[in-house]
Amino acid sequence: MLPTLTTLQQHKPHVYSPDWLCPQCNMAPKDINHLWTCSYILSELNPCLTHQKEILNFWDSCLVSFSSMKQLPPSFPDEFFALDCWDCLTPSQSCLLLTRGLIPTHLMTFLKTHFMVSTVYKIISPLLNDFQIELYGKIWLCQNVLFYI
Repeated sequence: MLPTLTTLQQHKPHVYSPDWLCPQCNMAPKDINHLWTCSYILSELNPCLTHQKEILNFWDSCLVSFSSMKQLPPSFPDEFFALDCWDCLTPSQSCLLLTRGLIPTHLMTFLKTHFMVSTVYKIISPLLNDFQIELYGKIWLCQNVLFYI
């Protein structure tokens, strides 16, 4: 539902040609995944860098919150960070799922080995909501303002 060019093309194909590419790099369709990889964005408004920073902030918030619940094994932070959903450089498919507000299966599986499911949801839901708000404010809001100027 985000206003990417591919979404607009699906809703109004007579207005937005399916042949149009990203207006910034003119190399690929501007879809949800291209938003994170477009190399033409100004560095201070680069959604890829902002996304990486916010993913790491989200990881850190999760780690602090889960660690405050009970004594965890010393290997927990390394194992938690090794999960595919934190791979924001490529980014991985599970990282993109997390970015969309969906909890990847392997993240839940890992957390369920240490906590009850209700505890996991109680901790991760508000953090995921905050993460989504940060992404909206720092990436989508800027993208929309620049698009309509």
